[in-house]
Amino acid sequence: MSMIKENHQPANSAEDENRNRQIADEILTEVGDMEDAAKKSKGNRNFLKFLYVVFAVLSVFLVSFHIYSGITGTMSTSRLKIVHICTVLIIGIIFDKYKRLSNGDKIPFFEWILDIAFICSAVFGAVYMYVIDLQLFKYVGSPNTQLFVFAVILTVAILIVAKRSMGWVMPLIAVVALLYVGFGQYLPGVFYHRPYTLYRIANCMLLSEDGIMGVPLTTCATTVFLFVIYGAVLSGCGTGQAFIDLVFAIFGRIRGGPAKVAVLSSALFGSINGSAIANVVTTGTFTIPLMKRVGYPDYYAGAVEAVASTGGQIMPPVMGAAAFIMAQVLGVPYLQIVKAAVIPAVLYFAMVFVSVDFQAIKNNLKTVDKDEVPHPMEVLKKTWYLLIPIAALIYLMVGMKLSANKSALYSIGIGLLVSCFSKENRPTPKKLLKICVDSGKGIISVAMACATAGIIIGCLSLTGLAVKLSSILVSLAGGKLYILMLLIAIVGIILGMGLPTTGVYVILASLAAPALVQLGVGKMAAHMYVFYYGVIAVITPPVALASYAAAGLSGASPSKTGWTAVKLGLAGFILPIMFITNPPILMDGTALAVIQAAVTALIAIIEVSSVLTGVYIYTIPGKIAAAVSAVLLLDGGMLTDIIGVAIGVIVYVIENILSRRKKQRLLQ
Repeated sequence: MSMIKENHQPANSAEDENRNRQIADEILTEVGDMEDAAKKSKGNRNFLKFLYVVFAVLSVFLVSFHIYSGITGTMSTSRLKIVHICTVLIIGIIFDKYKRLSNGDKIPFFEWILDIAFICSAVFGAVYMYVIDLQLFKYVGSPNTQLFVFAVILTVAILIVAKRSMGWVMPLIAVVALLYVGFGQYLPGVFYHRPYTLYRIANCMLLSEDGIMGVPLTTCATTVFLFVIYGAVLSGCGTGQAFIDLVFAIFGRIRGGPAKVAVLSSALFGSINGSAIANVVTTGTFTIPLMKRVGYPDYYAGAVEAVASTGGQIMPPVMGAAAFIMAQVLGVPYLQIVKAAVIPAVLYFAMVFVSVDFQAIKNNLKTVDKDEVPHPMEVLKKTWYLLIPIAALIYLMVGMKLSANKSALYSIGIGLLVSCFSKENRPTPKKLLKICVDSGKGIISVAMACATAGIIIGCLSLTGLAVKLSSILVSLAGGKLYILMLLIAIVGIILGMGLPTTGVYVILASLAAPALVQLGVGKMAAHMYVFYYGVIAVITPPVALASYAAAGLSGASPSKTGWTAVKLGLAGFILPIMFITNPPILMDGTALAVIQAAVTALIAIIEVSSVLTGVYIYTIPGKIAAAVSAVLLLDGGMLTDIIGVAIGVIVYVIENILSRRKKQRLLQ
């Protein structure tokens, strides 16, 4: 055995030596790879820091530029718009790169070249149009070479950045619209239009009031961005959290309290930022776990938060970009839009509030422990001053009747001033930078939606397709108003599955609202109708972004959460019908008519909630009768209201008697 070992020892030593060399080589290779990775990672970190610094600097510039413009009031609208869209375009490109590189994504070399070209063009175009602002009128109808090239590049850049920031649906619609402008001359029938040169199309996109620089972007640059800054200031100074704390202190101890906190805090918080998904993420992280803890199913908790957060877009005083655009399109003060939206918004949240209360009764849900809920007065003493900016905005708009942009501008200053009295929320340089960065992030998708909508509107206006499509819609409906309303509702919900509310509203305001007006509907009612169906789409399956975001927080099935949200948010589908059948609901009528419409609508909503939850109305005949009563109450006529109330009272009395008898039999 020893001989064998001796004979084989050299061989084993050679093998060991070779193996050791291989291991050493592998280790050296791994060390080299690790060093390369470390260098590369360090390089990426440095480049990411650079991108963030550029993004932050541009955000500070954009915020400062708009506040300066608002304070001085000397900036021409054309200069404001071109600086706004070009700066947001560059911010959007840089932020997209920052996010993708942070996630470890690889960006093709060609894309870098393309984006650098877009950035250079945006800088050149903004400076050039800013400088020749007073001479721009000379080029309307016949743009020079510089303006033509810039119009083409700007249009392409907007479509690409819009696709990155909000998906492919709206940019695709804009591309189809542009193709129609270019090739519609070859189409037959009503879709034919005369040919247009590239210079004429470029002129429409850049220099016309119907193109990129049209009403949506004008509203975004002059008003919406100030409210985006306002929302960032309120979030930074703690007003949003103060809302949630106060509502939790008031309603946290009552039956189904966490769900009611979700409803009211989302209504209040949503009135600041007007974004359904932002509301879900902000308030849902707090309310959804609480709702689940007191006994609400996970899908129901997610649905409550989704529906309540969606309602933030219809809740005055701030309702999002679409409401401001509506004011511009209708040519009315924004306050008139707020006035029309108040009762429907209250009714929407009333239905959600009543529904969660009925669900708590049905499931005998517990409340949050008293020790966990602070006393309302304690919260109010600590945070009352943080609510001043909201009160100031309402007073400036309603009491002093200032314009929306002036009210927002002054409220921003008041918000910063108020935050100085809070140690946690004082506007330090770091917090001011965060406000600017949040504002920069918040405006990207809104501005891209407005600019893309401008491209679509420009194409529709240039070819006259908007008028043709409105006539086609009326023809498809056979001149029947209710059929037209159904068609528009379906189109609005489908569009809302892939478009932001702003995009849905702008498209339907151009195509569908005129068709409603053509059949005798008032302009305000027609525009509010299409606006609501754009809003409610975010909770409507199969693509319900707010519901899916809430499902992610609750851990529930997205589909089940979405359909439960539809049931809870049924008021969002019912109320738009009332805008047309019962206009006083929009405060369009005498005081008595407005009160009648509001009260009967509230009764109808309570009946619908009772039918859906099976609380107070248990039997199938009772549910059918209650549904009939609700339909009659929503009609708006005096006779139908009287009959509807009578049926509702009779149903309630009979159901109450039957319920008592059932309980007595069970006790016996």
